Amino acid sequence: MLTTRLLPGTHAYDGSPLGGHWAFRVHGIQGDSLLAFMGPCDVRVEALADLQDARDGAFIYSPRMLHFVLELFGPSLEEAHPPVADGSHRGRRAQRPPGKAGYPAQRE
Repeated sequence: MLTTRLLPGTHAYDGSPLGGHWAFRVHGIQGDSLLAFMGPCDVRVEALADLQDARDGAFIYSPRMLHFVLELFGPSLEEAHPPVADGSHRGRRAQRPPGKAGYPAQRE
């Protein structure tokens, strides 16, 4: 089950939530979660998750931004989508338990 929250107030974003388990460490929310919040954004080059951007000396900055942090703790890509014959994962969907609302019961 996905826990969703719009956090009250403002919260600065510096890239650290991408380190994992941020919702639990900072807000006490365990499991799959989607947290949204408003606040300034200042991600320095050393905190960038995109290595090409970091290599290029990029940064992310805004005095006011809407942030979404999604944490999912399901199976790995390989477990959810076994590779097709050419080794890729394209065109595959994870199977969900039959009868779960909002999820296909089988691959299309």
